[in-house]
Amino acid sequence: MGPFPPSGRPMELDISGIFRLEEGKIAELWVTWDNVTGLTQVGHFPPPAGSGE
Repeated sequence: MGPFPPSGRPMELDISGIFRLEEGKIAELWVTWDNVTGLTQVGHFPPPAGSGE
């Protein structure tokens, strides 16, 4: 999760993956999730006051 230190808190997210197949094989994979929701759950968002964020 970038420059954030471990918080020890659990995180629950909905994650979506899209596969593009070519000749029966995976040619590409796109994955998306809501980073702000995850960072909020572990206590890193919003950034603490005075952190310059």
